[in-house]
Amino acid sequence: MKNTVKLSGIIALVAVIGLSFASCGGSGSPATPQAPVIPGTPNPAFVGIWLGYEYGEYMSLTVEASGRFTMRVGTSPSALFNAYMGYVTTSGNTIYIKNTAVHGNFLNDDFGVAVFPDGWVTESAFINLLPGIIDAIIEEGLEYGWLDSADVDEFLADTMEDLLEVLAFMFGIDVGTFTLVDTTLTIAWEYDYEMVFTRQ
Repeated sequence: MKNTVKLSGIIALVAVIGLSFASCGGSGSPATPQAPVIPGTPNPAFVGIWLGYEYGEYMSLTVEASGRFTMRVGTSPSALFNAYMGYVTTSGNTIYIKNTAVHGNFLNDDFGVAVFPDGWVTESAFINLLPGIIDAIIEEGLEYGWLDSADVDEFLADTMEDLLEVLAFMFGIDVGTFTLVDTTLTIAWEYDYEMVFTRQ
């Protein structure tokens, strides 16, 4: 695209910056991501399937003995699709979660632009896809008129900043506290957000 060719150097630079803090989790197969280095140890009490509901969406969390988990989301417990994969550990009542992959269909739905593959996307793969994501968003903006060609440079800078924040949020280590009472697991994240799951 003519409007973004001159910006390819900026995109490449930002991608390199992103790679500088990328985790090692993206080096393995997306279907069997390598366990990242995070605090704590796998908690045997978490092993099993857990179901939560929030903001009109169901969340199914399947945890293995290794601490590896898969989260599926959807509007009905019978219509769930893959969203996140990673590892969960605990230390005392502190819980740590690290995503090692996010599903492409979940990302396409979240971004509203179909640029991700139908499969698991690791952190390094996400970074490699950043130029295509930006290009698709700008193409759509120019086509539908909500972006003027004179504003592409500024839009690119703002969008790249937003995407790198999303990257850090999706693949960073989430820390919170948890309580497990009978079949109810409650997680209070450090950013004032609570999730409640029931063992299935």
